[in-house]
Amino acid sequence: MTTATVHLMTQDVLVACIMLSLTALVGLLGNLLMMRALWLYKNLRIDFFILLGSAAVSDMLCLCVSVPRHIIYLTWATDPITNTWCKASKYLEVGSGFVAAYHLVFLAVLRGILLTSRGRNPPTPAQTLILAVGLWAIALPVAIPFLLNTEEVFGFCQYVQNTDVERDVWLQHSLSCFVPVALIIAVYVLAHYMGKRYFQDSYTYREKQISKLVTVIVSVFVVCQLPFRVLDLHVLYKETEAQKMEAEGNLPDGDTLESLYIARNYLLCLMMADKAVRPVIYSKLAPELAEAFDEVINCTMCHRAYTQGRIRRAAGRGGGGEGASKANGHANGHATRIASTSSNAPLTAESLDTGSDSAIEHDKEKHDEMEIVQLNV
Repeated sequence: MTTATVHLMTQDVLVACIMLSLTALVGLLGNLLMMRALWLYKNLRIDFFILLGSAAVSDMLCLCVSVPRHIIYLTWATDPITNTWCKASKYLEVGSGFVAAYHLVFLAVLRGILLTSRGRNPPTPAQTLILAVGLWAIALPVAIPFLLNTEEVFGFCQYVQNTDVERDVWLQHSLSCFVPVALIIAVYVLAHYMGKRYFQDSYTYREKQISKLVTVIVSVFVVCQLPFRVLDLHVLYKETEAQKMEAEGNLPDGDTLESLYIARNYLLCLMMADKAVRPVIYSKLAPELAEAFDEVINCTMCHRAYTQGRIRRAAGRGGGGEGASKANGHANGHATRIASTSSNAPLTAESLDTGSDSAIEHDKEKHDEMEIVQLNV
């Protein structure tokens, strides 16, 4: 291998490691925001969001394990490798991948139920939570064979001797991507034909909004996951072919394999990006979640508390007389309206619109008095 080739490979590995690290950071922060929203606000605990929250847990688990595992593999860092690490990291990576994929399948099923079953109540939060726990209880035991066929050999994680590598790789990619994608397509086709009895305009805005959210999440999953899975299988067959050529005394095409390895590294980053992009999708297509995220990202909660405190200080420091009394009454009324929005739900534009027409006129009349009080502050 020439010096130029070594430099190229090192550069590509460095870029891939940086991309994986940034993806893990963004994904962990975004999914933590999702869990915070579900923890704080009971009105967000609906069937779709509960499944998304469970998928966020699997995504965080996968990022915490998979990203260090792949960075260690790419950099050939053998010091931190132990047999326990090899087995546990492979098992958790595969198991969390199964969990996330089949959560998307059930999201597609819930979307189909939403669009085709008019007049029926959606699954309750308790039922959805039981479904999510059931997915974890099924997916994790299915991944146990991947725990048993991995071991540490000279500082590297390798397959146990006599393992059918081709079958193992096909099984992993099929259960993590190919089978879920096929099931999702089948659910969408079925929902399309069952929904023909309804006019497009008969769907409510919320139904269209939820349908779009699920469709975008599923589409991003396919775009991010499928290329890496397909290329990884292609690399597997190329490596098998190269081993046969070496056994026959012929030299394999090393440049082709190196190019495939580089492409696979970048597609690996794309596959991991799926877990970081989902919270961004939530913030753009789910207004309820976007408002909860905004409390942390733009610190709207801090601004709300500051506004309330400033109004109370202005009311307390106002001068005496009728003007001060009116200003105090206006400030207290305004503070009451703001406090009423700090309920169990995130702050929304609708929740701010609580004043009647008479309250609006009262605000206009007392605006000058409030400005005087604020100047005193």
